[in-house]
Amino acid sequence: MKSLACAHGEIQNKFWMKYFAYRQNLKLNPPSYYLEQVKPKPETDGKKGYACKICGYVYEGDSLPDDFVCPLCKHGAADFEEIV
Repeated sequence: MKSLACAHGEIQNKFWMKYFAYRQNLKLNPPSYYLEQVKPKPETDGKKGYACKICGYVYEGDSLPDDFVCPLCKHGAADFEEIV
């Protein structure tokens, strides 16, 4: 017969394996409802510059500095895309 501690460890291990598989699936296949319905869309009408892909902050300017950090979500210049 297994000890209670051993059974508890197995249950925890199964939980964490499922949790990490779920997180990996979210990274590879983000929920489309969130991306289409919930995620904020930046207000870019008539603006020229760069929009943060994470939070929607708009940086107005001709060029985005390489060391720029978003004041809202604290992500770097790599997470910005040019407004077309």
